[in-house]
Amino acid sequence: VSAVCKLAKHVQKKYSLSADNTFLTGMSNGGDLCYLMAHSKQTTFKAFASLAGQLMYPFYENMKIEHPVPFLEIHGTADVLSRWTGDMKNADGWGIYVPVPIAASKIISANHCTEMKLDTMAVANAELNSRVIKMKFSNPDTKTDMWLYKVENAPHCWFEKYMNTGEEVWSFFSCYLH
Repeated sequence: VSAVCKLAKHVQKKYSLSADNTFLTGMSNGGDLCYLMAHSKQTTFKAFASLAGQLMYPFYENMKIEHPVPFLEIHGTADVLSRWTGDMKNADGWGIYVPVPIAASKIISANHCTEMKLDTMAVANAELNSRVIKMKFSNPDTKTDMWLYKVENAPHCWFEKYMNTGEEVWSFFSCYLH
């Protein structure tokens, strides 16, 4: 956590970037890193976007989210590397991690979200037999959201066949620009 924060601060300083508008996104293990950073006491990153990431069980069990943290998770239900249903027995050998809805619920609770908006988005390629179910949980007082995109029948991927992933991530991050 410390090394990632130091690196971000170094990049901010070297390139004269805003310390108020620093976000973190990652896919797979990079998504796992987003969960770790969100569960740490860091203040460097203002919002996180995980794609096919997981909340490892030790972080879930032993780390408390200290302050509300904006978080987006985009995850496929057919992902066999980072399973939507988790892997509480470490059957795949990646470590024990909780199901995606449980990981999201921890953030929803920490953010004191009291509102939910549900939307279904058709995917760009109709042959994929899929749809994206967007669940947006919010706290109208703090404006700290948890967005969860459930991509039906999608594997471990960047989701470019299903949506404009970069646009979706930016749509989330842009809510937190200062």
